[in-house]
Amino acid sequence: MKKPKNYEDLQRLYTSVYEAGNIRTEKGWAGRYGDHSQRDVQILQYVEKVFPKPERQRILDASCGRGHLLQELLRRGFDARGTEIVPLLLERDLKHFPVTIKGYHELRDFGEGAFDMVISSDVLEHLLSEKMVREAVENLCFISKRYVVISTGLRPARTFPAHVPAVKKITPDLHFFLRRATWWREFLSKYIDIKWTYHNKRFCYCFGVKR
Repeated sequence: MKKPKNYEDLQRLYTSVYEAGNIRTEKGWAGRYGDHSQRDVQILQYVEKVFPKPERQRILDASCGRGHLLQELLRRGFDARGTEIVPLLLERDLKHFPVTIKGYHELRDFGEGAFDMVISSDVLEHLLSEKMVREAVENLCFISKRYVVISTGLRPARTFPAHVPAVKKITPDLHFFLRRATWWREFLSKYIDIKWTYHNKRFCYCFGVKR
């Protein structure tokens, strides 16, 4: 496998990652790649602050992975749906959920203002360039009526890929676009009026409304 250069390459790469998702490792992944419960708590608290009563609000979890956050939004009564670029996940983990195969470069297909809130959790740092990240954020804002929630990783994701031979050959880290929290806040503030932000050593969260 060659180093990824576009969304098609990323799709092949992450298919390899998720195909190896049932690996048992001494690090304790045990096939749980994509389960970020700490981030989910922060995001769910903000969602319920903005929408105290789930009514007809439409929420998109863009690149939802195994769908942990999406399932919780549905359980709490929101009209939530997701996108993902790995067909294997729709066949295996997401077959009973409203998820569409779509990359960030294709989000505008939903139409302008299609969702009351869009969420991007642990995705942008996996993209390949600032140009790709910029397009992703612009598209997220385009399909949102108002609210935009973005969280990003701040340090390398070394643990899981080391156990996937196809990944190990091209990268020791699935986070291709690592930046500091200050960079993310400054960059995202061009597109989002950030109402609340928080970061620790691992994550940066930005919650707000599109400009």
